[in-house]
Amino acid sequence: MKVMNESGLLVYIVDDDPMFVTALDNYLKAEFPDIRFRSFQNGESCLKEFHKMPDMILLDYRMDSEFPFAWDGLQVLQRIHTRSPETQVVIISASESVETAMEFVKNGAYEYLVKNESTFPKVKELLLEMQDSVVKIEDAKINVRRSPKGLIGILLLIVLLILILLNH
Repeated sequence: MKVMNESGLLVYIVDDDPMFVTALDNYLKAEFPDIRFRSFQNGESCLKEFHKMPDMILLDYRMDSEFPFAWDGLQVLQRIHTRSPETQVVIISASESVETAMEFVKNGAYEYLVKNESTFPKVKELLLEMQDSVVKIEDAKINVRRSPKGLIGILLLIVLLILILLNH
C-alpha cells in the first residue's frame, strides 16, 4: 500500500450513475468525515485528476450510459496501474460474471464488488482496512524516527568492545 498523501486520505468514486454516486458519496462522507471523496462520471475525467494521487479508487465497470464511447472500467484500471500500480482500485459493478471479476483481478484490481445491498458495508470495511494500514505505517515511521538513538548506542557499544578486544 502506498503512504497517504500529505492532506489525508483521498478516495475517488468513478461511476456514470448519478444516483448511485450520490448515495455512496453521502454514505461514505457520513461514515468517514476525515476522508476526502471526489466523484467522476467517467474514467477519462478521473485520470485527468490522477496527479492528486488518490489512495483508493472505487470504479464502475460499464460507464457508457451518458458517454457512449467512454472507456470501461478495465481500460481505466489498466491506465491507473500503468501510472501507479500501488493504487488500490475497487471495482463496483452490476456484472456478476466470475470471468469478468477474474479479468479485473488479473489486471490489478484490489477487490471486485457486485452492486447489491451489501456493497456499501463492504466498501466501508475496505476503507476501515485502509485506515488501519495507514495508522500502522504512521506508527512504524514514528518508531523508525525514535530508533536511531538506540541504534547509535548499540553501535558505540560494539565499537567499544572491538577496541577493547583489539587492545588485548
